[in-house]
Amino acid sequence: MGATSGHKGRPWLRLAAGVRARHADCGICGQKIDYTIEDPGDPSAFTVDHIKSWIGHPELRTDPGNLRAAHRRCNSSKNARDDRPGLGLRSREW
Repeated sequence: MGATSGHKGRPWLRLAAGVRARHADCGICGQKIDYTIEDPGDPSAFTVDHIKSWIGHPELRTDPGNLRAAHRRCNSSKNARDDRPGLGLRSREW
């Protein structure tokens, strides 16, 4: 599934499956994720990202509100950092 790196057990698998089932775009770069990729090592594969790092915020490790879909490459480049504040929501697509 690709979402289990560093996590084990059925509770985590259920959380990861819930995130995957939403088929959301990457929460880091905003681009579409190809959910048909089966190789979990593929840079474009789905992974579960912790919005706030579970290393810095262990209490949020399994909080569904702290989880989102991401490409493996985006999640890997983010490492254990929290999200940087963005500019907010766009008023429209340009």
